[in-house]
Amino acid sequence: MNRVLLIGNIGASPVIRETDEKILYAVLYLATNEKWIDSKGAQQTRTDWHRIVVFRDNLVNFIEKFLKKGARVIVEGKLQNRKFMNDDGTEGNVSEVIITRKGPGFVTWLHSPLAPVACLQEEAEKKSTHFATNTDDTRYE
Repeated sequence: MNRVLLIGNIGASPVIRETDEKILYAVLYLATNEKWIDSKGAQQTRTDWHRIVVFRDNLVNFIEKFLKKGARVIVEGKLQNRKFMNDDGTEGNVSEVIITRKGPGFVTWLHSPLAPVACLQEEAEKKSTHFATNTDDTRYE
């Protein structure tokens, strides 16, 4: 099984692009944070950045209309590694979370009406416990 679930904040407003075959897709960068207490008792934080690529039409429309820099979201997709050619002719590698046109994957916006849910989720993450909620989150699939 290849499935990734991330909770974080969008680092820049999403970009909507089009493939050569005229298929719209969205690219966004998601920041996830990990916090812990080190051996000296000091709180440490590490931020990881994730490239998210969304091909599903209804999600692309939703992302374009509603999601901006700073929005807190839950993203589920599959991890894909690919090679590309840099402008200088060297080969590069990138890991992306992909949401295809069909198949599993979603983007859930944790907007202000769900702020208490987001706070509970952050608290659960701090305690490194599994957290699940059954609210009427706006879930776009």
